[in-house]
Amino acid sequence: MVNREPINKGLSQQHFEAMLAASASPFNRLLGVEVVEFAKGRAVVGLLIREEHLNPYGAVHGAAYCTLLDTVMGSVLRSLNIVGVTVDLNVNFLKAAEIGDYLAAEGEMVSEGNKIMLLRGTVFNQKEEKVSVGQGTFYRKGQFMQGENFL
Repeated sequence: MVNREPINKGLSQQHFEAMLAASASPFNRLLGVEVVEFAKGRAVVGLLIREEHLNPYGAVHGAAYCTLLDTVMGSVLRSLNIVGVTVDLNVNFLKAAEIGDYLAAEGEMVSEGNKIMLLRGTVFNQKEEKVSVGQGTFYRKGQFMQGENFL
């Protein structure tokens, strides 16, 4: 499940490539966040846990979970041709991850208003156990892509 080719499930090639580029931010590259799958209204991103992801106590740092959740929710918005910025992010940590674990985050839109949107994300380990859940409020800044070829 690590370092595999990202899967495009129904987006135009132009839209898919633009989403891949947006997901390859310097911060995501630094942490090792990778795209697993993009579809209209759905996204999955992943992270192989390494020593660099640990906090001073030897557990995976909460920022790793937060990054996965924020990234996957933002990707869901882009899959719907929306540029949104995070206004609020609430994260619950359910189970500790360890070095060598592969975490995959899935996101979905819960509510879409003209300016404010609510999204939800879940992080699973390779055993498909929930390790974290989150909810984010996003402010709509505009369209991700112009024209009619985005989907």
